[in-house]
Amino acid sequence: IITHTGFILNYVHADQGHVMAGGRLGCSGNPYEIFRFIQKEGYDKCIECACKWEGIIDEGKD
Repeated sequence: IITHTGFILNYVHADQGHVMAGGRLGCSGNPYEIFRFIQKEGYDKCIECACKWEGIIDEGKD
């Protein structure tokens, strides 16, 4: 299931979640934890975190 809001998790059970950005897989993991993080920190912060993890962006740059 592809969603742009994540609220589908209120109605279905998911074992794995993925966040995509720029046509690439940004991060994968527990869909409920990912969704809570995005709700709290925002999508941009999620992608920034995923990019740092993958070494796509340098942590010292804005």
